[in-house]
Amino acid sequence: MIESFQSERKKRVAIYLRVSTEEQAKEGHYGLKMQEDALRKYCEFKHYVFDELLVFTDAGLSGSLPIDKRPALNEAMQRGAQGEFDVLLIYKIDRLFRDLHELLGAEKMLVKYKIELESPSDQIDTSTPMGRFGFQMIGGFAELERGVIRQRMMAGKLRAAKEGKWVTGIPPYGYRVDKKEKKLVIEEKEAEVVRKFYEWLVYEKCSLREITRRAIALNLQPPHHKPKKDRKRIGGKWYKRTINRILVNEVYTGEFYYNKYKRPFKYLDAVLDEEHQRPESEHIKMVFPAIITTDLFKQAIEQLQENRRFQKRNEKRAYMFSGLLYSGYTGRKLQSGYQTPKKDLTTPTLGKYYHAYVPLLDRVHYENDQNVQHGQCAESRLIPIWDTLVGILSDPKNVIPKLEEYTFKNSNEARTRNKIIELDKQLEVIKEQRVRVARAYADMGLGEEEYETLMREKSTQEKELTIQKQKLAQTLLKKKEQTNRDIIISQLFKKLQSRLHSLDYAGQQYILRLFVERITLYHKENYAEVVFKFPTHTAVPGTVPATVSQDDHMRLVLHVRIYSEKERRIQIFQSVPEMCKKPIAV
Repeated sequence: MIESFQSERKKRVAIYLRVSTEEQAKEGHYGLKMQEDALRKYCEFKHYVFDELLVFTDAGLSGSLPIDKRPALNEAMQRGAQGEFDVLLIYKIDRLFRDLHELLGAEKMLVKYKIELESPSDQIDTSTPMGRFGFQMIGGFAELERGVIRQRMMAGKLRAAKEGKWVTGIPPYGYRVDKKEKKLVIEEKEAEVVRKFYEWLVYEKCSLREITRRAIALNLQPPHHKPKKDRKRIGGKWYKRTINRILVNEVYTGEFYYNKYKRPFKYLDAVLDEEHQRPESEHIKMVFPAIITTDLFKQAIEQLQENRRFQKRNEKRAYMFSGLLYSGYTGRKLQSGYQTPKKDLTTPTLGKYYHAYVPLLDRVHYENDQNVQHGQCAESRLIPIWDTLVGILSDPKNVIPKLEEYTFKNSNEARTRNKIIELDKQLEVIKEQRVRVARAYADMGLGEEEYETLMREKSTQEKELTIQKQKLAQTLLKKKEQTNRDIIISQLFKKLQSRLHSLDYAGQQYILRLFVERITLYHKENYAEVVFKFPTHTAVPGTVPATVSQDDHMRLVLHVRIYSEKERRIQIFQSVPEMCKKPIAV
């Protein structure tokens, strides 16, 4: 009797509807209303129990997306698991999935929940063995159709790209798409911002964080985007990743290679590593109006590498040679460390030092290799490298031609004046921020300690910007000054020498990174191979304890003798007489 009642019980049904973005434009073919009307009539014909609350709709979503990426389908599955319906009704199998693997996974879940799947258009009913077989066959054809459609779309894009048309969606910041020609044209206001970013990176060595801070402070126009449902342009915000993407986009040079990079795009890694690029035979060259030069783009990539190489991360102390040192024995990059002084003042400590770090998995291998030399090298032993650089920069033959080139040949008065205007704007922003901080403090919305911290921070920023402005103003030489080139250059050289010999630790670190490319350390033999960013014809003072060689890139390479461990200890004993109270073996 119970079995008879259950067989006669009407089935409860849920309806699932889906259209992709492209199908929304063809409302009469796969429109949501058309699907829903057809399925409602089918429910009446089959005498199913239909609940208005069990209509699930995913509009504008691809049939290749998994269940968790489709809100309506995900909800339908959850409510089916709770036993709220017996049949899931879809117009066609491809409305559920166009991917056979995902389709079979969904069907397996429905079987688990004891829910049947029906499609009146495909005449599928998974409650029978033949129905399940037909379901799988139609699912395979849906996947095939999706692949063919995708192939045709890609072929069309490649053909359009070869014709020079922009086919990759939203145009890069600084460009817009000409509606008639479908090609990129420069959006001058945005292009000027792009040029600023490259100049800040290359000429001022700014980090991504600093460029982002300036962009926000100057209220530069950020990128816009158009959402799918609303055609109004919506303003965005400046983020480091946004600026990073601009700085590694070769389209700004006027040459762009469509289909060059694999997805997802890996920013700087994609530009540098061929592993993230498709074979060169698949690249399609496209030519557009250039915003920057190719040389400036290359310099930007090099500077981004330098920024990554020397980023401070979480270092508690600054290390003069960090990022530059490599082991001459293992080829590994040397890590920095610090050894605290001994309380008894009887043992000369390392202080700041550098060492070869060997990963845990490689340590057994290296311990068994008798030819590999481990050990630590105190930073004080490397001071001759700094002395060598000072010696090179103290020679007028090396420095004066560069000063003259920088001061006269490469001076860009228009760019300098624009930079001064930018600095004035930043100074105005800081003044406004100081007023707001003072107002918040007066209104008791800010504590005294926080107020003093913020005001000190603003004062420091104001001082730095003022110094930058003064330096730029000095480069705007008048015509009378141009006639006294020798006097001006001589004064600049003297000023450089005085500053070079009075630099603090941070200044020495900055100068080293500016002029040194790599240091390969052989601490057991008491020398280092130093690759400078000078040409090979650079004059090297005879007093410098070094031998000269050349590398393949025509850079100056010197073998600089560093202090031995014995010499370092003697220097420490001389500087700290208390350590000589007891005889020390050195």
